Amino acid sequence: MTSTYIITGAGKGSGRFFAKTVAELGHDIALISRTASDLESLKIELQRINANIKISTHAFDLSDPLQTKKVFDVIHSVHDQTIKAVICFAGSWIKSKPIELLETSDFLEGLQSNFFCTFNTIKETIRISREALDGLVIITIGGTSSVWMNPEAPVMSVAKGAVSHYSRVLAKQLLSKGIHVAHLIIDGPILNERGLALNPDFQENEFIKPVSIAREIHHVINQSHDAWTFEWDIRPFTRHTKLI
Repeated sequence: MTSTYIITGAGKGSGRFFAKTVAELGHDIALISRTASDLESLKIELQRINANIKISTHAFDLSDPLQTKKVFDVIHSVHDQTIKAVICFAGSWIKSKPIELLETSDFLEGLQSNFFCTFNTIKETIRISREALDGLVIITIGGTSSVWMNPEAPVMSVAKGAVSHYSRVLAKQLLSKGIHVAHLIIDGPILNERGLALNPDFQENEFIKPVSIAREIHHVINQSHDAWTFEWDIRPFTRHTKLI
């Protein structure tokens, strides 16, 4: 039976690239993003890669729990098969502020666009997979601030830290059900349009390539049940950091 991959944040960046690798492998895909035009253009690309897979697109805000529930009911009815994996790329960078200028609203924005998007995705994936949980893989995505707490990015440290901690709780809680939860920390700029714009002076070997990120995720998704990874971090060999 063909299995389905659910990919959030699929409209741009690493999520978009990862979707192409899933299409190449011949799996059906449910694509989620806030921007319908991004999803429609991606769907056309994926159909060119593999015309035999089923692709559904869902443009909405994952931080809204009621809307998320409705959309996942649609995903369940459209695909009506085993969910192989959900990969939570969705998230937004929140610009840093000096500590003395931070407001409650800053942290709420960070949590809504990062933690709650991931929380709602996982909750609804488990709900629609209730009869076929064994073998489900949940991949959450974080950055440098997920674990090490970046003093220059307090809002992101709290928001991404919440994703990391929740992933750890889920991994322990869901292990006995045969669900593999793993958290990927991307410690470095990514070689895509946004990464290049933010780091115009960087050389190519200072970036992480999207194909490398995709390869890492596929490796963990397909790990043997006797050797599951919970949390792993990747960075370019040129990365100058004090975090390791």
